[in-house]
Amino acid sequence: MRIFPSNFNSNSNKQLLKAFLALIILGCIIVLYNCERDDICSSATPTTPHLIIRFLDIDNQDASKTVNDLTIFGEGSEIPIYNLADIDSIALPLNFEGEGISTTTTFQFIEDSANNPNIDEIEITYIPEFVYVSRACGYKSIFNELQIRIVSDTENWVLLSEIIYTTVDNETEAHVYLFH
Repeated sequence: MRIFPSNFNSNSNKQLLKAFLALIILGCIIVLYNCERDDICSSATPTTPHLIIRFLDIDNQDASKTVNDLTIFGEGSEIPIYNLADIDSIALPLNFEGEGISTTTTFQFIEDSANNPNIDEIEITYIPEFVYVSRACGYKSIFNELQIRIVSDTENWVLLSEIIYTTVDNETEAHVYLFH
């Protein structure tokens, strides 16, 4: 029983077989070349940054000053972002409605919340912008035109604010200083 015809060994058939094999190899190369790695966003990829705030001494404005028993709540939340922390810098998440829409997020900063709580409200206003990162990571938000307002009350413990960067696009340095 013959699988190939008797004239299979002719040169034209050998050339046809070589062309067919070359086509298969070329097809495999194209498929492998076009494969992408898994769509997993690396933890090293920068994503939406938090607002970084450093606390400084009002009397010596070059020196950090720890806030004792600091508790921070976001507007409308009963779960604290920080709870009873002795800390001289914080990272706050910023909310947004949509790209290009001026947004204000209000936080309650409670100093000495364990013993003699003093509550200050801080309003942070900004304009979100969506920036494409990659197919795996999608978009991240950056925040432009940063403004901050300390809501006055009878016993403010946060006395002064200074905006260092009006764009929040990374978490490498403080964007705002709060003096107390």
